Amino acid sequence: MEVKQGDQAVFSIAATGEEPFEYQWQFNEEDIEAAKGQTLEFNNAQPANDGSYRVLVGNKGGVVTSQAATLIVHTPPVITSHPANQNIKVGDALSLNVAVAGTGTIQYQWQYNQNDLADQTSKELIIEGVQLTHAGQYRVIATTPGGTVVSEFRAL
Repeated sequence: MEVKQGDQAVFSIAATGEEPFEYQWQFNEEDIEAAKGQTLEFNNAQPANDGSYRVLVGNKGGVVTSQAATLIVHTPPVITSHPANQNIKVGDALSLNVAVAGTGTIQYQWQYNQNDLADQTSKELIIEGVQLTHAGQYRVIATTPGGTVVSEFRAL
């Protein structure tokens, strides 16, 4: 199961056999002291909750262990290095870079004057032979399973 940081995550189990049942949830194969019901719920999932969960179900006949289920909590992306201002002249190459930290695959979309630039979907934007028509504001939008972040504008 994958959730965004702060979202709800719920694991549940259904057992058949002679009741009553006893439940003991485990995190990374260690008992979770207060987790003794049919469901295990996180109302505010955090990265510390990442891991493997399983439940032991018991009755008079014995104890069985469920298959493990993995919880992945995606954190919001953070720009660790915004594109830098550059002093360039007509004919020079423009090169803007961004560094983004976050969980999962990072997708990039560069924008010029708040409009998407076609096929500019990497962490670097390069424009060879800059012309006066390239003057304007550039930024990048980075998206991960944990959310979206927008860089500062850089004027050219």
